[in-house]
Amino acid sequence: MSNTSDSTGRLMRYNPGLKTVELMLSGLPFANGVAASLDGNFVLVSQTTSKNILRYWVRGPRVGQSEIFATTQSYPDNIRRNINGEFWVAENSGGRGKAAKFDANGNFMEAIGGLNPISQAQQFRGSVWIGSIVNHFVGIVHRIP
Repeated sequence: MSNTSDSTGRLMRYNPGLKTVELMLSGLPFANGVAASLDGNFVLVSQTTSKNILRYWVRGPRVGQSEIFATTQSYPDNIRRNINGEFWVAENSGGRGKAAKFDANGNFMEAIGGLNPISQAQQFRGSVWIGSIVNHFVGIVHRIP
């Protein structure tokens, strides 16, 4: 991954009833994964080349504001929320991948490292499912709750 000055990423919202698209944020560097909070108050966007995750408030007293949710150790890819409102983030650097877990406040909780490059990590029924665009299989890490 090379750091580029490309900041053309955007976060948009589609209204299917009106068939309109609203621009919420622009100027995002390498915008990648997107996930909504469990309560629907904010949306997260991974910014790969900046090595961080941005939080954009869509409801509540901070609506329309954005802030850094978390800084990652490597390049973040997709983000997936689990049923507890925590987030799994696929991260890659130097040909290696890991799945990092953050709570709803952006605090780091745990990581599963030593993986081939990954593009997604999704928690399902006590296991973490790992996907990658470079591998022809899905990995499953069984977790004891």
